[in-house]
Amino acid sequence: QGFVAKIKLYGDALPITLYHEAWHAFSQLVLTIDEKTKLYDEIRTYDKWANKEYIEIEEDLAEEFIDYAVNGTKQKGFIQKVFDKIKKLLNFFFKNTTPKDASISQYTYQDPAPSF
Repeated sequence: QGFVAKIKLYGDALPITLYHEAWHAFSQLVLTIDEKTKLYDEIRTYDKWANKEYIEIEEDLAEEFIDYAVNGTKQKGFIQKVFDKIKKLLNFFFKNTTPKDASISQYTYQDPAPSF
């Protein structure tokens, strides 16, 4: 049985880095090409992202997701819907994770067919 996703945090990575990497796992493995394109194009309607390439938007969104997941900072529209979807998945996957667990160097989730 293979892995659905695997996120490894190394060395001096802060535990909140998990949220940054979770964004990438979600955006690359769960969102369809159409959803990603819609998301990036909507992001480009904001002045601070108007001239950014998709890869720059991807990195910025990973950082924005940390702010949402840790501090509850909300976005608007489709962006917030995507952030909520990711947070819901993380809560499902790690529902029994304690703050102490957040300091371990690796999380692995192996159920290939979670149902929602």
